[in-house]
Amino acid sequence: MEKVRDYIIKRKTPVSIQQVMHRFQVSQSYAYKVVNSLLSEGKIKRVTKHKRRFFQSNATTDQRRRHKSSWAKVLFQLPDLEEIRSRLANGKK
Repeated sequence: MEKVRDYIIKRKTPVSIQQVMHRFQVSQSYAYKVVNSLLSEGKIKRVTKHKRRFFQSNATTDQRRRHKSSWAKVLFQLPDLEEIRSRLANGKK
């Protein structure tokens, strides 16, 4: 069960139940059992694409959001921003 859990969590792209069944040669009920346990723990989320269900790790999306938000914070924390603007407006370098 640990191999299947690690496979689903560590993949960057979403995975379907059929992909899990094929890769590990397990039954559909076993694949759903693993997926449902990961869903209840909050480690993966359900994604729908082209009317098909896929499952994706929550960690990758959280990391992307965290990266973007930290970049935005850096942009607005520039020291001496007003001083630079006033120098540019006065024509000084």
